[in-house]
Amino acid sequence: MIIITALWKAQPGKETDLQKHLEAMVDQVRQTEPDCLEYILQQNKEDPTEFLLYEQYASHNAIETHKGTPHFRSLMSNTQGLLGQPVEIKLYNLIV
Repeated sequence: MIIITALWKAQPGKETDLQKHLEAMVDQVRQTEPDCLEYILQQNKEDPTEFLLYEQYASHNAIETHKGTPHFRSLMSNTQGLLGQPVEIKLYNLIV
């Protein structure tokens, strides 16, 4: 199992717009990607411009499938003007 964390940082004042796009993504992933085992959106309590997507995938192939979906490509293009910095993505292997 592979874990991904994706840290999204909105420009100040763009938090609501970014959140709407991220929530729509969560809905699409949960409905259409069975090999994505978890897809959870969180917002930083101390910095409301910061969002974290926690993702669990069954395999590397599932990640590649995810990156090729229309909803992923749409999210990446529709949020470019909302971000205060590039999305920070980290991959982890589940140990226990």
